[in-house]
Amino acid sequence: MNRKIITAGGALLIVGAIVALFFLLRPFFAGEQIPNPVLLQIGGIQIRWYGMLIALSFLPGIYVAYRMAKNWGINPDHVFNIVIICAPMALIFARLFFCALNLDYYSRYPIQILYLWQGGLSIYGVVFGGILGCLIYAAVSRLPLLRIMDLGAVPLVLGQAIGRWGNFFNQELFGYPTDLPWKMYLAPANRENAYQGFNFFQPTFLYESIANLLLFVLLLWRARKKNLAPGVIAGLYLIGYGLIRFLLEFVRIEPAAVGFLTWGQLASVVTILVGGAILLFINRRQNAHRAAAMVIAPTVPELAMEVFRTGPVIPALLQQPPEEPEPKTEPEPKIETEPMAEPEPEPKAELKPKTEPEPEPNKPE
Repeated sequence: MNRKIITAGGALLIVGAIVALFFLLRPFFAGEQIPNPVLLQIGGIQIRWYGMLIALSFLPGIYVAYRMAKNWGINPDHVFNIVIICAPMALIFARLFFCALNLDYYSRYPIQILYLWQGGLSIYGVVFGGILGCLIYAAVSRLPLLRIMDLGAVPLVLGQAIGRWGNFFNQELFGYPTDLPWKMYLAPANRENAYQGFNFFQPTFLYESIANLLLFVLLLWRARKKNLAPGVIAGLYLIGYGLIRFLLEFVRIEPAAVGFLTWGQLASVVTILVGGAILLFINRRQNAHRAAAMVIAPTVPELAMEVFRTGPVIPALLQQPPEEPEPKTEPEPKIETEPMAEPEPEPKAELKPKTEPEPEPNKPE
């Protein structure tokens, strides 16, 4: 009963938060206000929403990974070690991937590669940098690589759902112009040159945030199984996010790279293939274990061929092999031994009665 009350209360809290968020964000979507990317400024130092949300997204992710490790019987201290190694690798690769996709700009202004607070991180850089970090930690800790990737997949997709709101404050990663009820106003300074005549665009950051949140709930529910094979969560994440991103690229304003596919879609295809390969590997390994642990019964074609060969009799395949008689063991011959003669008792020495000495006769003096 208490669990039902807690569940109902949590559901009401989530619904209330969504409604409050809607009324808070409505002026920004309608164009009545423009989001300020700066959260706090102290002197010449700016703390931006983008960087703050990226940093805060780690906290709930670490807690989720900690609970998952305890559920799977893994020392939770490994979670903190994984974060120490994987987080810097993911951040570096995320920035490098983004700069590589915008090489013309950053080749002219290389110092701005370090301006992480201004935005510009590639999520696929996070994914592949995180996998590299998992490889390093697996070699050091001797933990299974796929299990380490499982511990990182669920927190990562939760961090993506939170971090995407940094794009909202920076007014970036929007889709094509639209008149849908949930359209969002985009300031002229943040519009593409080809779309300066339009005011409202698809909020693709919102689509991805919601989709990532749903994927997080699915993976978290699947990870509750204690004997889950290593790699299942990682494979599902790679396939799930790959599909989300592949479909969203048709709505986002991105130039085509190969044919009609963008770089994001090409990376999504690679991600889906890697996730599928992981699940296929797990499935084949489990089938091999099952085959080794069970006796394979004869198939219908095998039975038919045996009937055809031997005639209308019970196929030999159905007959149980005759039991082998147990080898008879001859009894060992008994060796008769003569009973040992008991030793004769030693004769007891006769005890002579003590005789008092006779008194000597008195000698004459």
